[in-house]
Amino acid sequence: MPTPTASALNPPSGFRHPLSFLKSVLFLLVAVGSFFATAQTGLGQITETFSSWTSQGSYGSYSQAGSGGTWTGAAVIVAPTGTANGTGSTGYVQLQSVNGILTLPNIGSGGVGTITIQARVSSSSGGFSIEKNINGGGWTSVQAFTSSSTTGVQFQATVNDTSANLQLRINNTGGSSGRVLYVYDVATTVATTSPLISTSGTLSAVNTTYGTASATPTTFAVSGSNLTGNLTVTPPSGFEISTTAGSGYATSLTLTPTSGTVSSTTIYVRLAATTAAAAYSGNVSISGGGATTVNVATTSSTVAQKALTITGLTGANKVYNATTAASFTGTPALFGFVNGDTTSTVVLGGTPSATFASKTVATAKVITVTGYTISGSSAVNYTVAQPTGLTGNITTTPLTVTGAIASNKVYNRSTAATIAGATLSGVISGDTVTVSGSGTFADINVGTAKPVTAALTLGSTDAVNYTLTQPTGLTADITAVNLTLTSPTASKAYDGTASATVTGTLSGIVSGDSSNVSFSSTGATYNNANVGTGKAITATIVLTGTNAGNYTISQPSGVTGAITARALAVSGSSAASKVYDGTTVSGTITVGTITGFIGSETVTATGTGT
Repeated sequence: MPTPTASALNPPSGFRHPLSFLKSVLFLLVAVGSFFATAQTGLGQITETFSSWTSQGSYGSYSQAGSGGTWTGAAVIVAPTGTANGTGSTGYVQLQSVNGILTLPNIGSGGVGTITIQARVSSSSGGFSIEKNINGGGWTSVQAFTSSSTTGVQFQATVNDTSANLQLRINNTGGSSGRVLYVYDVATTVATTSPLISTSGTLSAVNTTYGTASATPTTFAVSGSNLTGNLTVTPPSGFEISTTAGSGYATSLTLTPTSGTVSSTTIYVRLAATTAAAAYSGNVSISGGGATTVNVATTSSTVAQKALTITGLTGANKVYNATTAASFTGTPALFGFVNGDTTSTVVLGGTPSATFASKTVATAKVITVTGYTISGSSAVNYTVAQPTGLTGNITTTPLTVTGAIASNKVYNRSTAATIAGATLSGVISGDTVTVSGSGTFADINVGTAKPVTAALTLGSTDAVNYTLTQPTGLTADITAVNLTLTSPTASKAYDGTASATVTGTLSGIVSGDSSNVSFSSTGATYNNANVGTGKAITATIVLTGTNAGNYTISQPSGVTGAITARALAVSGSSAASKVYDGTTVSGTITVGTITGFIGSETVTATGTGT
């Protein structure tokens, strides 16, 4: 190789070497690049959790250095150590109701594909929006959101704008008075010209019961940009989807882009009413539009078996038999089918049995039925509830009495009768039942073979479960009470006859009868008619009175009595005069007329006086 000359290495004055020009150009490019690096964030990717910001404890307007550059807030509070409620990280910016705004740094190039935020509201439902401006122009809405979640929800808006100097903000001015918006995390993606499907949100379990769609669907949001055709959303087996919460569910749906864009659309996911009982999971697939397919995982959810009930049965009554066994009548029928199932697809079978809760006698006792089962092609979707509401009566078992005898008794002024020898017939083995009691005569009076009405009663542990048929045809005698005559005697003045009237006290009269029983001694006689004491009396005592028929009397013996002398009256007697003789003896008395004789009897009388 030739050696360069000096003129080649040192050009003449005024000559500008090509390398010097290139160096100047490179310097200019570096300077321009440095300017844009300072004024813009470049590729449009921002991730901010606010945990490193400076705390601001009252509402105001603040600027903070954060991801991508300078953030500004109006009517905001900054809480870098605040605890997130729900999803999101520690640290948040609190946007005041009605006028709170949080503005992101300027994105110089690369544009924005999507913006995702984690946020919650303080109380009542309200709205907020994502807005954009380009090169400092006016703010336009990207997407409005409505939320009543106080535990944190992920929101995503598709911006899909490649413009330079793009700026975004979160605007709470649409919120209702008093409703604060807490923003925990913010992230953006770079805009792309390739077809793109974006999703946000996490699906939760949507358990339900066969025949009923999930009561509260779970949701996620899907958006798309630069799409070349429709998007198809397909849930896994057993699930169904819709773009509205209460209707329009299907096993797939189509989202049609406008100018290649599908705005953020809420997809509602639930288990279908016709889904068989089992556990379900899988991915909701979003495909088409020339974009890469995106899958959103479901959370395992269960379709529980539906309970069928059995109708058409009635509990049966029974006579007490010392067991809890029960029975029922009727034709059992399954009730509660859904989804077109019938007794052809679900068959009732099993070996049913019924029992009372206890063996004792009662009315409307609950009957418990067990043992019914179901089978058939659709049986897996159901359980069978055993019949309920059945009741029945257990009535008493009748018992009879053998060997009962009514006992004779002595008159006691009552109808009570004693029954002995009663033995129960019909007591179920193992039960303890006793019999006791008495009976009654038809009346209190003495008689033979008098009918006795039994009034026996049952006792002991199991007596309540039985009724007693009283024995019939019982008879017994009531015999008379024998009385004695205490202190019988007689006394009279001489009347010329031997007749006597006996007196005395009846002994042995039942209490209450003393006024109803007395006696007479008609035909009683002394041994003669003459005056005397201790005279023998022959007497037959006869009972009298209303209750005399219930008594007998032992005739008294050795009865004695007295006949006293009869008093006579004298009238018209006179005494003779005498010569004084020194004594008080009168003269001779002449007896006058004497009266009081019995019949033709007479006496003479003499005497003296003083």
